[in-house]
Amino acid sequence: MLRFMLRIPGFAADLLAGALIYRVLRARCSFNAAILAAAAYVFNPALIFDSAYWGQTAAIHSLFMLLSIIALDRHRYDWAGVALAAAILTKPQAIAIAPLVLMLAIKERGTLRLVAGGVVATLVIMLMPDPPPPGGVLPPPAPGSLAELPPLAPGSAFCVAPELPT
Repeated sequence: MLRFMLRIPGFAADLLAGALIYRVLRARCSFNAAILAAAAYVFNPALIFDSAYWGQTAAIHSLFMLLSIIALDRHRYDWAGVALAAAILTKPQAIAIAPLVLMLAIKERGTLRLVAGGVVATLVIMLMPDPPPPGGVLPPPAPGSLAELPPLAPGSAFCVAPELPT
């Protein structure tokens, strides 16, 4: 039951993203084109495997990025900044669309609108702190876990770790 419950947020985010794709495209395209695009997203085998089977939460990150792009399309740069901040907090790879948000905000509204979006995004980041661990103290790392490995040497691109004890 727990495995099923852990998969619900990613699966729900995929369904919500599909509904958003339909809604945005329905205003611009025919019903058939909008439903085809939404179905192509929702029934993508990679999405189904990633969220419903494997239980990854990348769909939540993708949903926030999609919301940011929709806000950009509607010239709501403050909301684009909020959605981008939430996406970055969910998964740091979302910073890839930050230059797009920045360039469009400066081009369309100037620096004042950019500052307003930055303030709102900063507030979102400040209001979403990491929850404290149970009891307020982090538990020690488990024997043989990756936490016992030495840190990477400066300048190294990767680390080949010794075989962990079993």
